[in-house]
Formats: sequence, C-alpha cells, structure tokens
Amino acid sequence: MKISFFLIASFFFFSAAVAVELHCKFEEVYHDQKQQNGLILIKNDHVRYQYDDKTLFTIIKNQYGNYLIPNYQKEKFQKINNNKIIESLISIYNDYPDIKTQYIIEDIFFKIDKSLENNFLKRIAIISDEHNLSIHFFNCHQTNIDKKFFQAGPFFDFKQ
Repeated sequence: MKISFFLIASFFFFSAAVAVELHCKFEEVYHDQKQQNGLILIKNDHVRYQYDDKTLFTIIKNQYGNYLIPNYQKEKFQKINNNKIIESLISIYNDYPDIKTQYIIEDIFFKIDKSLENNFLKRIAIISDEHNLSIHFFNCHQTNIDKKFFQAGPFFDFKQ
C-alpha cells in the first residue's frame, strides 16, 4: 500500500533531517515501470508526503498521528494506523546514526542509498512478495516551512 511508502520515507528523512526544515521532490518507481511523483516537506518531526496526481492523496504526519487526505476532497481526512512496514522502520531507525545500506525485516528487503552530495537520502528500495519499488529523492533544499502545512484540518495547499 502506498501509504506505507510515505512512512518509510519519513522515518529515514528524520534520521538525516533532525531539527531541519526540508523540501524535496520524490519519484516512486514500481516494478511494472509505473511512476508517481510528488513532494515531501519535513519540519522537525512533522512530514507532508503529497502526490502530484489529483486522484491520489496527501499524507500528513504530525504530533497527533498520521492522516490521509484525498487530493480531490481536501476537507476530508482519515487517521492511518500502523502496520508491519512501520514497525520495521522503527527497528531500522533505532540504528541511527549507523543506518546500514541493507536490511531484511519480516520478509521485507530495504536497500538505502545515501546522497554523496549531502546528508540526505538518494533512494529507498523496498522489495518483498507484496512490494517492489524504489523511491528517489531529488532537488532537496532547506527552507522555512510554516507549521500550517502539516495540519490535516484545515488543510492548506502548498505552493511550490
């Protein structure tokens, strides 16, 4: 489920972006070569993972939990519960700052590529019987981000 991939990205970015405000573009590439693009915003322990496709959604992680907001109906949102992938991420995150380049947890293989240009991630690969994709991060830069962009309701559009 794509919701899980947001949570993977957010946990790994937290390890590189402690007390940092960050804006990046992302591209999810699936085994069948389908792609989804969007942006990720990080402000300390808050994350916004927003797909460009209007038929998809935006995911907000804030101090109250994780929320799913449809891009086509922004006044509605639902809370997201944790799952197997999130538990695996917590286990990997506990290795910070010595995060390895590969993990196998509960039959899910994670491969992490770090950027040579900065301390941020370049790519996360997720491989299992149920998932096979890579998430690429690019055009990352530090910027001031208003906390209102990490609210599920009311929802504020982010202008790039």
